[in-house]
Amino acid sequence: MNTHITAAVVQASWRRLADADEVRSELKRYLRLVRNKGADLAVLPEQFGLMLAIPLASGLRGSLVKKAIGGRGFWGKLVGALSGGAAEILGGLPAVLPRLIAEQSDVMRDTYVELLSAAAREHAVYLVGGSLYLQDEDGQVRAMSPVFDRTGDLLGWQAKFHLDPMDEAYAMPGDTLNTFETEFGRLGVLLGGDILYPELTRALAYRGVVALANPALATTPAEWQRMRIVLNARAQENQIFAAQAFLIGDNEFTPEIGDTFEGKSGIVAPVELTPRTDGILVEVGSPKAEGVVSAAWDFAALRHLWETGSAQPRRTMRSHIFHDLLHFDYQSGATIEERFHAIEETRRHPVLPAPEPTVLRPEGEWPGEAEAKRIEAYEVPEEEIAPTGDLIADVSAEADALTGPLNAEETAETEEQPSDESGEQSA
Repeated sequence: MNTHITAAVVQASWRRLADADEVRSELKRYLRLVRNKGADLAVLPEQFGLMLAIPLASGLRGSLVKKAIGGRGFWGKLVGALSGGAAEILGGLPAVLPRLIAEQSDVMRDTYVELLSAAAREHAVYLVGGSLYLQDEDGQVRAMSPVFDRTGDLLGWQAKFHLDPMDEAYAMPGDTLNTFETEFGRLGVLLGGDILYPELTRALAYRGVVALANPALATTPAEWQRMRIVLNARAQENQIFAAQAFLIGDNEFTPEIGDTFEGKSGIVAPVELTPRTDGILVEVGSPKAEGVVSAAWDFAALRHLWETGSAQPRRTMRSHIFHDLLHFDYQSGATIEERFHAIEETRRHPVLPAPEPTVLRPEGEWPGEAEAKRIEAYEVPEEEIAPTGDLIADVSAEADALTGPLNAEETAETEEQPSDESGEQSA
């Protein structure tokens, strides 16, 4: 196994290319720079394949293409319009690509594989060929990235899992995660925004991946910065190398969400293996300029880090905790947003505890219980309740019987002889 390689990323511009010769010339221009840097692995940007496939399918004159298109016809006119200046007459790329992909997917696939296979063989590099929209074996259109070895053999394809607004107009999300065997170890590929989901890279790490390629595109600074930041996080948390290549130039796919593509392509590693301990090995200087940059990957040093680093997430991660915390959430298939709203809804309407069961006891179980119940239930008949005036008269009569009636003369005398201020009676 080769423990030291050089990886390169290509920051390429979207262009309308006229014919097969121009396509080959464009690809060779980039890969010549890759070879001059002594690179063993090259990563092309997302949708680079679609840029090449359109004129290629028209320009090649081999028997395969002739059989597929039967001369000029619809395909020849369509590709001529796309590679020239008349695409706007047809409604632009969004208007014509769905039919192009539906009717000529096999031609696009075969011509693109032929082109990149020859390029990988000529320059003796492992080549991650960006991506393009193709029909898979089930007839579903997906965003697909091919991977080739140094001899030009196609190692396989990786489909994109999470589609952005540009993809949604043409493709369906993929659902299979693949790995690719190389002389330096196992390679993984995630397309575009798939890098934002840590579970995908963690799944690749569990499958033995030591390096990750991320063909990408973005239309705003926030978008490409987001993908660059999380690329560093994916490399650090899994202790692997990673390379990210952005497409730049005019956005002819979805100009309503951004009229240009931009991004800073780069190569990253765990911070312990980078010269400035910032996780960055190298990056292109400008987010809007073409460029090819390369960096060395030392897999012996990487494995030494796994064993001796002060942080060893590959060894110390307590996976069973995550299983307990997330098993139900993942099994439910719900998104974070769906689970969050479900929990908040439950909090707003808490489930009240069930009332305690009533225990019926027979009367007389405790002494006096039956009598107490009888008294509580007794109601005084209305005729037995005396009026208030009668009650007062009865109380007065009872008092006279005890003390005798008050003498009328004493009463009068008492009322006619008030006390003076000194408290003595008047004469």
